[in-house]
Amino acid sequence: MKWIFERSQQVRDAVREGDFDSAAQMLLAWYPLVEMDGIEEELVRDRGRVFLLACIAPMKCTDFLDHPLRPEVERALWAVADELRRRRHLIDPDEDDLRRVRELVGQHHALRRTGTPAVIPCRGGLKRQRRAWQRRWRRARWVPAAMRTDIGLAWITWTLVVGAPALIAEAYHALVLHLPADAATREGDDRIRFLTAVQEHTEEAGYWLAKDRRYRDAVIALEVGRAIVTSGTTAVTYPDVTAVTGDGSLVYLASSHSGGYALIVAAWHDPQFLELPGLSRQAVAGLLDRISAGSSRALRDLAPVAPESGSLTDVLTDLWNRGLSTVVHFSGRGRVITFLPVGVIGLLPLHAAGLAVAPDLQFYMGTFSAVRYAPNARALRRSREIVRELGGEPGALLAVDVPDGAGAAGSLRHVGQETEAARHQWAGAVTVLNNCTWPRFREAAPDHGVWHLACHGAAEPRSILESRLVFADRQVTLRELREVLPCGPRRLAVLSACETNLSDPDLPNEVVGMPSALLEAGFAGVIASSWKVDDRATALLMAEFYRQWRGAGHEPAVALNRAQNWLRAATRDQLPGEPASGGDHPYADPRFWAAFAYTGA
Repeated sequence: MKWIFERSQQVRDAVREGDFDSAAQMLLAWYPLVEMDGIEEELVRDRGRVFLLACIAPMKCTDFLDHPLRPEVERALWAVADELRRRRHLIDPDEDDLRRVRELVGQHHALRRTGTPAVIPCRGGLKRQRRAWQRRWRRARWVPAAMRTDIGLAWITWTLVVGAPALIAEAYHALVLHLPADAATREGDDRIRFLTAVQEHTEEAGYWLAKDRRYRDAVIALEVGRAIVTSGTTAVTYPDVTAVTGDGSLVYLASSHSGGYALIVAAWHDPQFLELPGLSRQAVAGLLDRISAGSSRALRDLAPVAPESGSLTDVLTDLWNRGLSTVVHFSGRGRVITFLPVGVIGLLPLHAAGLAVAPDLQFYMGTFSAVRYAPNARALRRSREIVRELGGEPGALLAVDVPDGAGAAGSLRHVGQETEAARHQWAGAVTVLNNCTWPRFREAAPDHGVWHLACHGAAEPRSILESRLVFADRQVTLRELREVLPCGPRRLAVLSACETNLSDPDLPNEVVGMPSALLEAGFAGVIASSWKVDDRATALLMAEFYRQWRGAGHEPAVALNRAQNWLRAATRDQLPGEPASGGDHPYADPRFWAAFAYTGA
């Protein structure tokens, strides 16, 4: 391995000195020696990654992109990268570098084909260069959408070099409004790669537009850049966004390279812009790492768990202190706050952020208003239209429980209590299917406006369409649910199972998951869980939810919020049976009450 590291250093030294001839020749001589077969996987990984990083060094230099040997180096780079990816040896920093190389090469090709130099030479300085970029962008309306995207990225690169916020905001705004049109031209893996590569541009666009005091444009950029696939290329205006603020504020949350920020839309006037420096992209990534490690022990699929001071509570407190307490101060009005998180910050349980000073002195998001989520304002508007179409009547209830699912470990002893509690509170028609099979559910589902599924569930975060619900006879994937679910206006789906609210972590902006699939199928609202949950705590929570919704008459998002507040504050004497943990407040830990979130209207 020693010669490999020496060769890598020689390539880097040549690139640093601008000797691209020597760098390219060394890489092309090295490429045939990169062995992938017949050796240990550890050696494949190490040798391949060292070569990959050496190739990336010149490819990230714009001066090398016109070099005659660049195409051969590029082919070697992608050949090794594809093999390492197939063998699962690439790590996130490698993918980030490869994404940057792909962007630079695409920009370079687009600029060459359209005759645009990286810095347009013209007299008059900055103003004339700006006008030249504007003209180039307008003329690019007639070129393929992918090429226009590359021109937009090159425009952004120029503005970042110049460093003028107004110019950066202008370029980002133009690009983000174009992205849905480009996404519509792509299919399959190409679309996924595109959406993964551009999702950061949405966050950056919102930030720079807000810094330039173009607050309404910032909201539109975040609105257009979220859930691109499901919302398509439909134009959206600021009045379209404010039209859904009747029962509370919309809060767009995002993390840019420069820090986190929020845009709060409360009425027809300009949104409130809040800078949240403690929620930068790097800080959010750290919180996600901590929460994934700390919440995995609370399993609905196993016996009740022992209490822990674990990282989940610490993360939610940190999330509160880093900025969400400020958001509450400006948005905590009305019955409901609607979160529209953009980017990776949407993978955090924002509704559960808070601070527990003492058992009887707690400040959480839900203390001030009920919290719900929506893919974007357009999706929320469609959900509200479904509620109006139903005339306020939810229809018949289908309550399903599966204590012993096919291939699932352990029995869910309390799911029957959930379906019984729902049946008891329901004034209209009810169908209860105990130990339900998939064919029985498919037959009954079309005739009911509310579905309650109490069963095992499991998520596959890196292949979200393979996430599944477990029926008595088989496990059903999200992919199959999307294909066979009957479409039509329905009031609510309650997915009382583990990990039913998870989205693809590589595409958080597209919110691909069970809630979005059910919203697309015509449901106005969905309740789902973000992690593995305790069986008994979930049964108590759901029983209280139906009391608040059907008994007290609160809308579902408010009913869930009240049920969570009740479970968090409930004392041992107020709970039936034997609680799962000790202490005067057995379910005060967020892992018991905070997993479920409401999406929709």
